[in-house]
Amino acid sequence: MSETHTSGSQLDNLPDQFCSITDNELRFLYTNVLFQKKFGLHNQKWKGRPFHEVVQSFQAEKCLQAKEECISNPGKVISIEIHSGNNRDETVFRWEINAMKNESGVVEGIRFIGTDITAQKKLNNELLQLGIIFDNVSDIIVTIDAGFYIKNWNLAAEKRYNLNRKDVINRHYKEIFKLELIDTSFTELHKSLRETGIWKGDSFVTPKGGNKIKLSGTAIAVKDKNGEISSYITINRDTTNEWRTGQDLMYKQQEFSSFMENAPLLAWINDEHGILRYMNTHFKNAFGLDESAMGQNIYNYYPDEMRPSCISSDREVLASGKGINVFEEGADKDGTAIHYEVFKFPVKGPDGIRLIGGQAQDITAKTQTKTELLKSYERFEYAGKATRDIIWDWDLSSNKIQRMGGYKKIFGYEIDDDLIEFDSGNIHPDDADEVVKSWQEAMAGGDMRWQKEFRYRCADGTYKIVIDQAYIIRDETGRALRLIGTMQDVTEERRLQQEVLEVEKKKKLDMVTAAIEAQEKERREISVELHDNVNQLLAASILYLKTARAQPGNSDALLDESLLHVQKAIDEIRQLTHSLNPGGLIVNGLSAALNDFTVKLRMPGNFKVNLQIADDFDEQKLSQQQQLGLYRVVQESFSNTIKYANATEVNIRLEEKENKIRLVYSDNGNGFDLSTVKKGLGLINIQNRIENFNGKATITSAPGKGCTLIAELSV
Repeated sequence: MSETHTSGSQLDNLPDQFCSITDNELRFLYTNVLFQKKFGLHNQKWKGRPFHEVVQSFQAEKCLQAKEECISNPGKVISIEIHSGNNRDETVFRWEINAMKNESGVVEGIRFIGTDITAQKKLNNELLQLGIIFDNVSDIIVTIDAGFYIKNWNLAAEKRYNLNRKDVINRHYKEIFKLELIDTSFTELHKSLRETGIWKGDSFVTPKGGNKIKLSGTAIAVKDKNGEISSYITINRDTTNEWRTGQDLMYKQQEFSSFMENAPLLAWINDEHGILRYMNTHFKNAFGLDESAMGQNIYNYYPDEMRPSCISSDREVLASGKGINVFEEGADKDGTAIHYEVFKFPVKGPDGIRLIGGQAQDITAKTQTKTELLKSYERFEYAGKATRDIIWDWDLSSNKIQRMGGYKKIFGYEIDDDLIEFDSGNIHPDDADEVVKSWQEAMAGGDMRWQKEFRYRCADGTYKIVIDQAYIIRDETGRALRLIGTMQDVTEERRLQQEVLEVEKKKKLDMVTAAIEAQEKERREISVELHDNVNQLLAASILYLKTARAQPGNSDALLDESLLHVQKAIDEIRQLTHSLNPGGLIVNGLSAALNDFTVKLRMPGNFKVNLQIADDFDEQKLSQQQQLGLYRVVQESFSNTIKYANATEVNIRLEEKENKIRLVYSDNGNGFDLSTVKKGLGLINIQNRIENFNGKATITSAPGKGCTLIAELSV
């Protein structure tokens, strides 16, 4: 299987591909270094063993199905995904599987070329999780583009505004609700977003046909690479209840205490001097207080890190006479960080002293969720910048697609943050119809995933081969809304695959040519042997017989000579047939056959022949075909020694080392330079015989240093 060795040398150069070749029964013939390292294969013991025994983490049934499909459709490349490991430490591979055919079109093996796509899968999952997080956050989150058209909002917004997400997407916000800012203007809001990228404040929102809602939150400006605002993200908490409660408290003092005690918030009142006038149970528990704190300075009970901001916000309420929202950070008794969202408002006291009412909500969990949300969004952005693949997001309703990642590097097109209309113009004309039909069928059929391989046009007009795959996002009715996917350049992989196929084809042709030449050589040698020896002996015998007939007086002597020549002819034919078909090997085994062969070599006395068979050598481990192959290697080597080496000594040794049978043949002849001498038919035959049994043949020689052949077969 010399073609396996050649294809292996090519596949070993793939930097990030896991490559292996099996026979039609999925028994390993070859694996590259990366495959061996990944799956812990050692000492070549995996060769010839079934796939599922060597790599137990594989999903064997998938591999078997792919194998059967490859054999049924030899020209087809089968792509499958294999998951291994557990949910906590899962590895995902994409395997490209195809059949290997000989020049007659017969499938001789199966090739596996794999790519670790675990990181890509994790990124896709993070995208899905990001959407899930948005929909599971209780805050109202709305995304608006630079023209103030709504691009998305979460489930909390749907519920609070009583409007379905699909009914508001790509509509101007003024068509959906009326927005009123509290204590600021739109000019100040825009200025803050331009200069700082963020705005915090309160607002009233009145949906069409709905009631007024009070919101407290944050607006974040998202800028493109040129520093221009491309969209806005608003994160708001519905403070309608708190606002209405605060209003009621200013007019309904008698109901205040009862309400605050039962509210799920920290509530308190202190005067303009900081003296605590009221606190509910939640406030007491949060700061570890009891009734003795009443009438004391409230600021003494705040943690040190909170005290300055609490004093400052109280002064702001007193100065403005209006309610404010602030965020406070502190620590609980155990030192764990805790976050509060605080609403403070002025209250008129009965004695004319100005009072400050306060309500606070523990938003530690929400803050952590928001922080994780922002981190996930940031990871997604950086992943898009770092990956060599192209990440894309296609909004089907607007036919807009956004790309990031290696789009410019791979295809040469510029990427900006603006959405681009999608069309199939860059897909190769021969592939376009099939690609479009493929994703249309995937979306219409309810599939959640889509994948296709096709050619994509670069900016310079050339084409690259890509694997494009996507996750299809659908609404509750199953209608496709968006496709989020990745595009991977596999041009070089396909080129290398084609090169491997061409090399294998040439190798097979070389083998066939060598076999034919070997047969012709053997026939020529038989012809010469018959002509020069047997034919001459038989001709002489006929001559003696004719003379005996013509000279009856000398017939006995002539008949004896004729019989002698016939016997010599028989001996020559026997020796010739024995060299072609060593029957003694079949009966007595390799050791006996080699011993008989070397005895005959010593008979002329021209040179010394040494045969050593190690004590640990067990020829029963070799098949009859393997024994015959090693016998032929010795014959061929000795023939080369006689013809070219001018040697006086030959050494032959059989031994077993490290689960391998080794044949060592050496002579003390002229030797030759391996780098300059072209391999003759004899050397090619030797290597082909050994490689045919998945073995290895190594030849070492140098001018004046003789020649050594080491042939190894695994057992």
